[in-house]
Amino acid sequence: MPREAPWKAQRAMEWDRMTMKEFLEQTCWTAFARDIMATTIRVVMAAETYELSVLSFAWYLAAAQVN
Repeated sequence: MPREAPWKAQRAMEWDRMTMKEFLEQTCWTAFARDIMATTIRVVMAAETYELSVLSFAWYLAAAQVN
């Protein structure tokens, strides 16, 4: 994920069209995992999972990395 240009990520278009809600429903095996991630997103991003794209969340995580 290029921090300065997340739209250049290999799967940027796909990730920008998918909400975190859709992503969590497809990838989390348990309701507990979905609930923990949804709570984390609410607290950290001040947003609901249906309001946030996978691309924006991935960029947020990438931007937080310390080199």
